[in-house]
Amino acid sequence: MKQMYLTPVNKDKDCCKRATSHLININLLRKQRNYVLFILIFLMVSIHAGAQKTNYNLGFRIAPNLGWLKPDAEDFVSKGSHLGFSWGFVSEFELTENYLLVTGFNVLQNRGELKYREQMAIPPDSILLEGWNHRKYSLKYLQIPLTLKLRTNELGYFRYYGQIGLGTGFLISAKTDEDFYSGTQTKGSENKNIYDDISKIRLSLLLEAGVEYKIEGFSTLVFGIRFDNGFTNVLSFDNYYLNDVDPFAIGNTVELTLGILINP
Repeated sequence: MKQMYLTPVNKDKDCCKRATSHLININLLRKQRNYVLFILIFLMVSIHAGAQKTNYNLGFRIAPNLGWLKPDAEDFVSKGSHLGFSWGFVSEFELTENYLLVTGFNVLQNRGELKYREQMAIPPDSILLEGWNHRKYSLKYLQIPLTLKLRTNELGYFRYYGQIGLGTGFLISAKTDEDFYSGTQTKGSENKNIYDDISKIRLSLLLEAGVEYKIEGFSTLVFGIRFDNGFTNVLSFDNYYLNDVDPFAIGNTVELTLGILINP
């Protein structure tokens, strides 16, 4: 059986590709910074406009989601989406009757699949072979959201709302099921802790729309759909086979939000 080995790489060509990759990442970071600044200014203006309102709501939410990873690097390919789950507590502060500042915390699970070119030793010979590494990611974050909620006046027992804001996620666990393929040879599935391979902070744009249903007393049921659009790189490892490529992928989820709010 023919075995594949690494071939020497032209250093000048590698330097040019790496420099180009770094410039692309710098431009992405500048765009991300502009998005963050715009939303923060928007939220701060809203807070100032309603600073004298003190009414608030407390609540709990659960959210089954569909997650995926979107790569933006050569020889990194998305392999589909996976079901996940998140839950958390909600605090709403009324700026006016129809404008609310919303925060709290979520335990967010972002799942997805990637495959990428890699070099790995396959037993029993333990000779380095070139092939595709296939990873099924399960990433978990403690997320602190900060959003502005706009809602309609009451229409019977209902109110309709929209939300926009930022989510700041702190990595709490990262696991993967990994398979390596090289021609007809395969290194079997392996469950790994890959905490060191993942960026510790994830920033995202939060967009949500839904409906509130007033029930007896001071309670409200909430049903919504949230798009959690990551815009920072979740990968933080070196690929020594693709030594001229910086691994880059963002994590996204679409959530079905179910919650209850109480006005104490």
